[in-house]
Amino acid sequence: MMTCRKCEIRINTGTKCFQCGYDVSKGPIQNSKATAKNKRSPMLIGITGLFIIFSVIMITANLGVIFRIPVLANMTILLTFITGISNNIFFITLPGMNGVASGVIGAAVGVFQIILCVGILRLQRRAFNIYVGLTAAQAIMQVLGLLLILIFNPMGIVGILWPYILKGALLLVIYKTDSKHFGGGKISEPVSVIRARQRREREAREI
Repeated sequence: MMTCRKCEIRINTGTKCFQCGYDVSKGPIQNSKATAKNKRSPMLIGITGLFIIFSVIMITANLGVIFRIPVLANMTILLTFITGISNNIFFITLPGMNGVASGVIGAAVGVFQIILCVGILRLQRRAFNIYVGLTAAQAIMQVLGLLLILIFNPMGIVGILWPYILKGALLLVIYKTDSKHFGGGKISEPVSVIRARQRREREAREI
């Protein structure tokens, strides 16, 4: 008994898949966990590495706020001048929160983001989904924290949300390039192939 390399359907007779028509005699079947890990795209590795760098900067800057070290606390200002990345992406602000509390929460969020990035590199769908939700939550908190400013300057919301829009676009790139690992189906796949794969996943969970 063989398995189709393209859509992973079991083939009882012959060498041709009845679902997609792929000829499995063209090469060996490789369906191990180790092989799946090697299928990470360079795009996923590069973007996730960038997120880890952002998290390290977030942790460092917030530690500077907590321990009142101006050089560390203001390092994101230099980064803003060099790259154009807004300081909003490095700090967690809520109305009425003092600097130390904001620094502690910001550093904790930075550590959590690094943990999620490691999960994404391991192709864990749950880590990817949590990271998307965390990014959305950070953006909402930034808007709430600067609500009074937005009343007098509505267009300021673009500047506040721009870092998160960019981050969301990068997450979308990961989702598109590695959709198989993070819950998406390839556009080129027939509906019958996608449904067959979903059925196999349900059967595997039931077992």
